[in-house]
Amino acid sequence: MHLRKTVILFILGTLTLCFAQERPEWDNPKIIQVNTVAPHCSMSLYDSFKAAKNGGESSLQKTLSGEWKFNIAEKPSEAPKDCFGADYDDSGWDDITVPSCWQMEGFDFPIYTNAKYPFKKDKFRAPRDFNPVGTYRREFTLPEGWNERRVYIHFEGVESAFYLYINGKQVGYSQGSRTPAEFDITEYVNSGENTIAAQVYRWSDGSYLEDQDFWRLSGIYRDVYLYSTDSVHIRDFTVRTDLDENYEDAKLELAAEVINSSSKERKLRMSVDLFDVEGKSVTYPTSRNTEVKKSETVSFDINVNSPEKWSAENPYLYKLVISLLDEKGRTIEAIPWDVGFREIEIKDSRILVNGKPVIFKGVNRHEHNAERGHTIKTDDMLKDIFTMKRFNVNAVRTSHYPNMPEWYKLCNKYGLYVMDEANIESHGFGVGMDSKIAKNPDFDDAHFDRVERMVKRDKNHASIFSWSMGNEFGEGPGIIKAANWTRKYDPTRPIHCESSSAHGTGQAADINSRMYARPWKLERIAQSTPEKPFLLCEYSHAMGNSNGTLKEYWTEFYKDNRVQGGFVWDWMDQGLTQPVPEQYRKSSGLEEFYAYGGWWEDERDIHTNRDFCMNGLVDSGCQPKPGLHHLKYWQQNVKVEPVNAAEGDFKIMNRFYFTNLNEIYQGQWSLTINGDELATGEFDIDLPAQETKEIRLKTPNIEPDYGKEYFINVGFVLKEDTAYAPAGTEMSLEQFRLDEYLEPEKIDSGEFPEIKYQTKSDILLVGNENFFVKISQKTGLIEDYTYGSLKLLEEGPRPYFWRAPTNNDRGAGLKNKLKKWEDAGLSFTAENVRQDMSDNIVRVIVDGKLEKINADFNIRYQIYGSGDILVDTKYVPSSEKDKLMFRFGTRMEAVKGLERFSWFGRGPEPSYPGKTAQPIGLFYSKVREEWVEYARPQENANKTAVRWAALTNEEGSGIMFIAGEEMLSVNAKHFTDKQMQSNDYTFQMEEAENIIVNVDYRQLGVGGMNSWGALPAEQYKLFNKPMSFSYRISPVEGAQFEQTYNYRLK
Repeated sequence: MHLRKTVILFILGTLTLCFAQERPEWDNPKIIQVNTVAPHCSMSLYDSFKAAKNGGESSLQKTLSGEWKFNIAEKPSEAPKDCFGADYDDSGWDDITVPSCWQMEGFDFPIYTNAKYPFKKDKFRAPRDFNPVGTYRREFTLPEGWNERRVYIHFEGVESAFYLYINGKQVGYSQGSRTPAEFDITEYVNSGENTIAAQVYRWSDGSYLEDQDFWRLSGIYRDVYLYSTDSVHIRDFTVRTDLDENYEDAKLELAAEVINSSSKERKLRMSVDLFDVEGKSVTYPTSRNTEVKKSETVSFDINVNSPEKWSAENPYLYKLVISLLDEKGRTIEAIPWDVGFREIEIKDSRILVNGKPVIFKGVNRHEHNAERGHTIKTDDMLKDIFTMKRFNVNAVRTSHYPNMPEWYKLCNKYGLYVMDEANIESHGFGVGMDSKIAKNPDFDDAHFDRVERMVKRDKNHASIFSWSMGNEFGEGPGIIKAANWTRKYDPTRPIHCESSSAHGTGQAADINSRMYARPWKLERIAQSTPEKPFLLCEYSHAMGNSNGTLKEYWTEFYKDNRVQGGFVWDWMDQGLTQPVPEQYRKSSGLEEFYAYGGWWEDERDIHTNRDFCMNGLVDSGCQPKPGLHHLKYWQQNVKVEPVNAAEGDFKIMNRFYFTNLNEIYQGQWSLTINGDELATGEFDIDLPAQETKEIRLKTPNIEPDYGKEYFINVGFVLKEDTAYAPAGTEMSLEQFRLDEYLEPEKIDSGEFPEIKYQTKSDILLVGNENFFVKISQKTGLIEDYTYGSLKLLEEGPRPYFWRAPTNNDRGAGLKNKLKKWEDAGLSFTAENVRQDMSDNIVRVIVDGKLEKINADFNIRYQIYGSGDILVDTKYVPSSEKDKLMFRFGTRMEAVKGLERFSWFGRGPEPSYPGKTAQPIGLFYSKVREEWVEYARPQENANKTAVRWAALTNEEGSGIMFIAGEEMLSVNAKHFTDKQMQSNDYTFQMEEAENIIVNVDYRQLGVGGMNSWGALPAEQYKLFNKPMSFSYRISPVEGAQFEQTYNYRLK
């Protein structure tokens, strides 16, 4: 029996036992596991070669997942005792589903915190006053015939520590919640009915190493199962694929450890078979005879000629079947494994996959489900993987712990590079060399144990390209020991450890790594360790409206340097589904929402980092957010550059490393005129990986026309259906504006119906029989704009400089630093309002002051007999010309009913300075549909490069905003900025009847280099300086947008 060394050490010695009695296992960092089986690779056992090859359920395995009885106590001293045997009456206990987090089943409550521990750091002791203990019980029937075999129980994940009991007897103990705990229970089980019990502690001394930025949840949250073996058994095996120097032929290396628990030596034979995806044998059957007393390792070196190579682009897997047979040739057990032939190495300071220096287009991923917390199902994992593949993600960091075993199998199958990370984070003690826990020798074994268990469990997965020692901890002896052991145990993968490379000596890292380094610093950082490749293990913090500056990062990643990409923080918002409180259901129209930190903690006065867990590229239900759409563009695998776009000449670069474009993509092009499609076509291109060629597309010749803007879109879609997306799914798109543009002729104002104006009680009325405009001579603002019988504006353009702060704005302190801008527009006072009329145009000039910021703001209206209004604005600050501002623009209120929102500009996703990957086009939507549901209400849904935008009713009648010399930035929503910044959740806000419209010159970029202080890059800042811009307000009928847009006024 292979028990853990840590167990044996503690079974010996009276002094140690006395110490353990003073501090129970769950509060003793020197005790990690008791009576557990030594770690080994993931595997499934079958009773025949055929069953192993076919896969599916095994007769040698029995699940214990399902309904259990459950009791919860608030602290260890109140946990039930003597409740572990068959004679205990648990009829008064609750039911609970295993696997699950008990907080998600209605017991106890979730706690979210980032770095601060959810309990007092008291001399490295586990909490005793509030430390809920969940006790689980159920019955199971031992399958027929198992009583004469070895029986094991396997817990894939229990958080954070637990004791196991079988038929009233304590079997053992385990902590370390993200890797398996396995026990040999042969001597504890009976034929027929058995009782199993587990007592789980919410926190243990192991929790000091599990200070990850996530919900602190508890329970048997991964699957539990029994499996049975003969007295001889393949306990562990290691599979490696060694490619030759040309990365052509390969050697399959297999080392299998066979154990014998009987007292008699056994004569055995082991055979190895390898099959391709069609089930055809690709090698001659290979076997070895062996004699096993206690333990023997059987090794194979099998040459494979020109195997298909595994990569994230082409995740080709062979089926390996390892069979153990007795001396008469009868199968004792058979084990299948999916093998990917690939080689990972560092050469010339770069990480190579099959000889190629791939760029890792990665994300950080927590295991999270909004309904079940940390309990994940296959559908969750597939949804993540398929979404990643559709958005050009090729790599995942398992932040910050080993994931479910199935995750790696799916990454092997569908193609993702995986950085597998150990379950170590002690952020609450800091990340530098002076971390107290890193220097505490009591935790050295625990650090080592967590790395060892991960590596031994996951070592055979083709998708894993690197071992990561953990996240945000101090470099100490335990980690350095673990890194050195890993290099020796598995020399086929490099080691990542940001805490060592960025904050320590670098001894525990083969890869130079940083978090949130500015893009312009990457090359310099990479040069600081010329012998190591460089990765950003975290970048572009995706909290709320974020992910600006991707262009700057990807410009660096695509250079010929050692910067090989990075992993966005992070993949999914960690919201938990909750019912909307009754008082908000009617006004919000919502039944459920995603709760973040504070929903449970505030009323209990428990620390939380609130919405800092909501950093996802997708929301808590895996719906992509705008940032992911922008990331998709920068990570796309085809680069297109114009040679002579008007003639259809382009240069195409294939950014794949192993795939010819014609294997997977179909080329497409379209020519648009003012957003409308004029011509389309398809093309094929034979372009090997990493090569470039020029092509000519059969685009039509165009004749310049007045007011017509031409774009050529060149894209690539999937040729055939894939697991992750159907044929025709767009994977890459570039857009090019043609220079053939002629300004439209200007219409003479005399061609319009006659216009008149009059003043009445400080109101200026301008119009004719078709429309009227009401302007206050006190405020200089439009108070009514009506065309025909349809009122369009309730309030006209008011100077406006504020936005509901984004998460990044708040993190940088801009909500307070820029506070003076919040009501600056409201402080606008008209010092002089004058009007005149000539050439059938009424001109209204408003000289005003922004009292709150002591600045000048002038508005000029030119009103035409057509109902068009030209708006010119001019802003002149009196001081602080170098200070930031949120936006420079105007705010209006359009009347209810103008819900249809159309625009000619960037779309369909929102855009901001530094977040402009969306193409120019015509887009049709509704105001409510454009709202972006971030975890916390904030600025969202903006459109840039807007030529025109329109709000219309169902009949197509309404109002248009048409750009002047500069393109516009436009936004429309049913909530005010004050509402958004004052509420924690959308359901708390009541929609305004009118539509709040912002027509702006520009906004401050949204940033995203981090969410706790970083400002947007310099080129995306908006500075307080003299500015002006103009636009036209026009009525529109029958959705005649093009006709309304395509004329200019003298």
